[in-house]
Amino acid sequence: MDPGADTYFIVGHAKTSSDNPITKHYSIFFMAFVVEAEKGTIRDLDASVILPLSNTFIKSLFIGRSIAEEDPGLIGEIQRRYHGTSKKALIVAYKDAVKKFRDISGARG
Repeated sequence: MDPGADTYFIVGHAKTSSDNPITKHYSIFFMAFVVEAEKGTIRDLDASVILPLSNTFIKSLFIGRSIAEEDPGLIGEIQRRYHGTSKKALIVAYKDAVKKFRDISGARG
């Protein structure tokens, strides 16, 4: 994937529990987003997960959505559909990325 010049690379971080395999492997949970600079639409992402299937599922939740502002519908989808031990970290990392996008783009809310 060529992200193009009209994109930002934004990483959201969150802590996971000490017994989570992600913590043992990476120390912290993070999600890296490639987003359109103008509207914040998520073009691609990767998360610091252990299983490739987890990353594929997380991508299916996020790609095509926007991080221009927190999306309660997306958070609801995560809560309803994602039942891994990193559910809370996934939401926190997403919110961190939203904040970073808003800081970068100068958005107010």
